[in-house]
Amino acid sequence: MRASILLSALLFPSLSFQAQFQSGDRVELTEPYPDDIYIAAGEIQVRAPIYGDCVIAGGNISINDSISGDLMVGGGDITIRGTIGDDIRVAGGTIEIDSEVMDDLIVFGGKINVTENAVIHGNVVSYGGNLTMDGTVLGAMKASTVSGLG
Repeated sequence: MRASILLSALLFPSLSFQAQFQSGDRVELTEPYPDDIYIAAGEIQVRAPIYGDCVIAGGNISINDSISGDLMVGGGDITIRGTIGDDIRVAGGTIEIDSEVMDDLIVFGGKINVTENAVIHGNVVSYGGNLTMDGTVLGAMKASTVSGLG
């Protein structure tokens, strides 16, 4: 009996779901969050660390603090200035990456700017109309433009 309880605890360490969902016209995250978070709003400001994955959808998005896991974001104008502990997958009209990304960057956008402060430790895959790459890429890089759709 005791062995089966221990085995269950090891195989299923957390059956609780702790992710947070936030939405509205404007969402501003100012307190650290210890797990995954999902945010949807017209305007989004992340000004505190997130200790998990972060999924964001919105119009104007600004990330100014660290995310320890993956960042998946889609929006109109997106600025990323905090350290990202894993991958970034981003799609938007105007995208600025001004941060350290500990793994891959996959980006789809009309105008993409990777600043001189950016360091991408993994690979970069970019699909977009206009890419400016002033940062450092430690992995491989593939950039493609998309035209003639529709």
